[in-house]
Amino acid sequence: MNRRILVLFLTSFLSFAANAEFIPFSAVLIESAPLNATEEITKPSFLPCAPAAGESVMVLAQASHAGLPQFLSKVEVKSGQCQGTVGWVVTSRLKVVSN
Repeated sequence: MNRRILVLFLTSFLSFAANAEFIPFSAVLIESAPLNATEEITKPSFLPCAPAAGESVMVLAQASHAGLPQFLSKVEVKSGQCQGTVGWVVTSRLKVVSN
């Protein structure tokens, strides 16, 4: 009986987590990063503009890859020569500055 309750709880929790709304947050690039047009990294389609280290971005979404959660982040560049550009970048190249 306890196992059944645990399974029901976990199923409900995972369903909630999968449908939770992503809250955008600010970050800066800790190194220059090419922006991919999509979250598909096995066949990248890089955008012509690559923001430089120190430029501000707004993280709009995150995606897993190869079983690694939040491996990629969809960002909108907020400063520098690429301002306004939206694309995907490897999350490890970002430093969170505020929530």
